[in-house]
Amino acid sequence: MNHKFFYFCSMLTNAQVKHIRSLQQKKFRFEHREYLIQGDKIVLDAIQSPTSPKLIVASETWVNSHEQQLKNFSVEIANERQLQQMSSLKNAASVVAIMPMHDDYVDLKLLSEDLVIALDFVQDPGNLGTILRIADWYGVRHVLCSLDTVDYTNPKVIQSTMGAFLRVEVHYVDLQQTIADLQAHYPGFPIIGSFMDGENMLNQKPMPRGMLIMGNEGHGISKVLEDACKHRIAIPSYPVENQSMESLNVAVATAILVSELRKPFQ
Repeated sequence: MNHKFFYFCSMLTNAQVKHIRSLQQKKFRFEHREYLIQGDKIVLDAIQSPTSPKLIVASETWVNSHEQQLKNFSVEIANERQLQQMSSLKNAASVVAIMPMHDDYVDLKLLSEDLVIALDFVQDPGNLGTILRIADWYGVRHVLCSLDTVDYTNPKVIQSTMGAFLRVEVHYVDLQQTIADLQAHYPGFPIIGSFMDGENMLNQKPMPRGMLIMGNEGHGISKVLEDACKHRIAIPSYPVENQSMESLNVAVATAILVSELRKPFQ
């Protein structure tokens, strides 16, 4: 192996394997303020993102194939057995990386200038991952999560985002307090809630700024946040009188509503 690019390259130790394996558990992710990403595409995306990996662990073959891209990164070589031990995937990836968790500070001014998605007790990792992809697609840069929403560093969430977590900032906050602070500092900032009995979204004007609150998969938006919603909107079925199911999946509903709110003004 040509080491001229790897001033930080070495072989992985058993202690490092143990530490990386521990990041499969939420308590250790939060204790160390870091989490694991797995797979070729997602790691290469992370290398090019503003938030750099703290450590990249890969097979020697993978490292040799990406020498130029790995300049100035800390790299550890792992064998096949070690990669299998560290992986949560059925088929272990050739590369994993440790990413730093960002803090949950939110800039109210930045939030007030754009469309923000807020998630109230969303529990399914796949739903959260899909919502982050939706946010990324529609240029929503901030997603606020209630403190009881599923952890975005959960491996299932990370894999389902397809790299969107690198471009969308996820913050875990007291939603009630954050909404109160926004309304106090920026009166008139729209708070929009998704409700089955809300106004038809087709009658809703596009909103270049505001907060869209999406509720729990089974119970919807909590009462304490419902009271803060000045705009209640609903997705109509087709035809309107046809109620073929109780509700849409929260990720699907988020996609439809964000698409509607992002429509350009006519």
